[in-house]
Order: sequence, then C-alpha cells, then structure tokens
Amino acid sequence: MCDRVAIVQGGVAITQGTVAGVLALGRPTGLLVRVADPDRAIAALGAEGVGAQRTDDPDQLRVDLPHDAGSRLNELLARAGIYLSELTADEVDLETVFLELTRRDPQP
Repeated sequence: MCDRVAIVQGGVAITQGTVAGVLALGRPTGLLVRVADPDRAIAALGAEGVGAQRTDDPDQLRVDLPHDAGSRLNELLARAGIYLSELTADEVDLETVFLELTRRDPQP
C-alpha cells in the first residue's frame, strides 16, 4: 500500500503527490444511474440545478452529485415520477488517471 504516487512518461515526471491528489486529476466522480427515460431524467435533474449527461450506455446517466448523495438523487427523480433501476458510484482509479495523463505530451 502506498500513500504517494508519481506518474512518469518518457523519463519525465508528469505528476506526483498523494493518491487522492493524483486521483483528483482524473475526470470528476459522481453517480451512475439507470432509468427508463434518460431524457426526462436529465430535464428533471436540470430543473433542480443538478447536471446529468448520458454515458456510452443509452439508458445510463452520469449525475454530477457526490457519492453520498444517492438518497437525494432518488428523491429528486421520484418526485418527477422517474424511478431508478440502478444506482452506483462513478469512481476514477489510478489506472484511468495514468492512461489519461500519459496520452498527453509530457511538459518540458
């Protein structure tokens, strides 16, 4: 187990820091939700000031709420008559951050 990491590309350190700090460089985390009518869910959440986007899966949305806001998300959608068939945390891992960062050119 480590508490600090460094990502190196071509002999150049791209980034280094705590695991949490390096993970924060990846895509934002949120909640993944599966619903029968994604467009209606996006509109209902938008009306409440919550962002949501479709994923590659046509019935799944990525919702811009923290991992511990599942009950709030469920309540917002239920008020609009939309019911979840799946709710999971969308998390980023070190492998994903590594791949995202090493696809870019290293800084001089």
